[in-house]
Amino acid sequence: MKIKNKKDLSLILSSLEKISEPKVLLEQYSTPSDIASDILFLAMDDIKDKIVADFGCGNGIFAIGAAILGAKKVYCIDIDKEMINIARKNAEKLILELEYLNMDISNFNIKVDTIIENPPFGYQLRGADLPFIEKSIEISNKFYILYDSKARLHFIRILDGKGTILMEKNYKFSLPYTFKFHREQMKEMEVTLFVVKVV
Repeated sequence: MKIKNKKDLSLILSSLEKISEPKVLLEQYSTPSDIASDILFLAMDDIKDKIVADFGCGNGIFAIGAAILGAKKVYCIDIDKEMINIARKNAEKLILELEYLNMDISNFNIKVDTIIENPPFGYQLRGADLPFIEKSIEISNKFYILYDSKARLHFIRILDGKGTILMEKNYKFSLPYTFKFHREQMKEMEVTLFVVKVV
């Protein structure tokens, strides 16, 4: 599959089946395709011919993008079996081979080069973000993680010197009305991409 630029990749990713009935406790929000494409192109050197994992893969947007951009192997991991099924369906439509693991990411113990993830921020279950960060430090050389911009200092405290932040990039997520407790039809949220080299 030939991809010339971010726009081409974003177009493909925008066609993926979305999460139809997100689970509130798992904070299942879809990553917008244009943001996912931008992150994947930023990570290009850490994707091509590398072993990549997508933690909390949801509909598989990062895993599928990594496979398209030439990853040697891609692990698609989610605790929710329904998400794994959606990711598998999306990848099969594009004739891509991924490895799917329906499991808690705390139990994933395979060394990988790169992790790309949009984990829960811990709004619904306090500390839900911790296993994602801890496992990323444990098994990868570098990870790309989306995080609540307001919690930057919290993220740095969790890293605790075990990783060096190479880059930060801010995005605005437009979140549609999804759950009953949402008060607005569309909410804008500021998130930051942290690119972390494990030390």
